[in-house]
Amino acid sequence: MPMRYLRVLCTIFIIAITFTSEAGYWYPIKGSSNKLKFHKPTFEDKMWTYISNNSTDVFQSVERYTYKYDVKDNIILIHAYCEISEKEIESQYMFLPLDGGSCYFEVQYDYKLKKFLLIAVNGEA
Repeated sequence: MPMRYLRVLCTIFIIAITFTSEAGYWYPIKGSSNKLKFHKPTFEDKMWTYISNNSTDVFQSVERYTYKYDVKDNIILIHAYCEISEKEIESQYMFLPLDGGSCYFEVQYDYKLKKFLLIAVNGEA
């Protein structure tokens, strides 16, 4: 293969990697009424923009969060955790600890209206 083609292929590969962002770990809860398919990296970017514009809390690094979500009717309910065990991930329930501050929060999104409805951040003990 001529060197010119190899350079073109490498450039295309680098561009593809650059424009493909990785989302955090997303887990639908078991028994969710609708397994909505959505592009998680794009949605996660929009969610963090909404959070930064609508909360004065200081959050952990975005990479630290894991998300559990449930879809009911046209609402996506997301619970975010900066610390979560494998047992909690596998649980069929969504939960938020009573404290922990911005390490744990909830977001609601209406995908038919295409807008966020709520950000609720845990308190501190």
